[in-house]
Order: sequence, then C-alpha cells, then structure tokens
Amino acid sequence: MNFKKNINENQNGFQLAPMVDVMFLLLIFFMVSSIYYQLEKNLEVKVPKAESGTDVDRANVELIVNIDKEGKYFVNNIKMDIDGVREVLNDIVKKFNQSQPIIIRCDKETPHRFFVKVFDICQALQIDDVRIASEPYELPEAK
Repeated sequence: MNFKKNINENQNGFQLAPMVDVMFLLLIFFMVSSIYYQLEKNLEVKVPKAESGTDVDRANVELIVNIDKEGKYFVNNIKMDIDGVREVLNDIVKKFNQSQPIIIRCDKETPHRFFVKVFDICQALQIDDVRIASEPYELPEAK
C-alpha cells in the first residue's frame, strides 16, 4: 500500500486569487475616497494663507462655494453664475435653515468683488455660519 500522494514539489505557479482580492480592495478604497474629495474642492483654487485661522469640525451638510481667479463660481464642481449661486443658497436656506454652514473658498488671486457678491447673498439670506477657507502658514520646526 502506497499512502504517499504524487505531489509535484516544484510548483512554479503564481497565486492569482490573493492578488485579485488585494486589487479589488484597493479599487474600492480609491473610488470611495476620490468621490468624497471631488465633491468638496476645486483643485485649481489655491486659498491664501492666514495666521489666525482655526480648524473647525466639519459639518455633514456644509456647502462649499469655490471661486477661481477668473471669478467663476463652482458649487460641488458645477460651474454657475452668481444667480445660480443665489438660487442654490436660497434652496439650502429653505430646506434646512439659516444655520447651514457655508464655506467660501476663494483663490488667493481672485478679485475681492467676487467674494463680496457671495458674502452679500449670505447676509441677505441671513445665513449665520459663513466661513472663509484658508491654509495655515508653515510653522518653523522646533530646534
């Protein structure tokens, strides 16, 4: 009686199933993370630096208005004119209330008049929570 199995110990095959699992998980991770990142920021807008900025906890339903250096308005990466921004903000106030957080992200080279238009709309709609996005200055390293 021969109980030994005929096993070829020189298997040079590549295990494909673990590689497919890893690639599938990476694909899901990058798809989910890119969707959330794209909805909030226009990557072409470079906000100015500020010393007095504070990091505020993010709300679930905040609205981000991006203004690029040419004065074009983007809400959730949808280009619109100032009347479109007014309609969106008006709908937000009707749906939620005046405590809806609004974040205005202006490019550092945007003329001031484009920011003032959005800020005036927020004031006219009596929106309480209007924030201005900025980046912190680089702090010197401690020696």
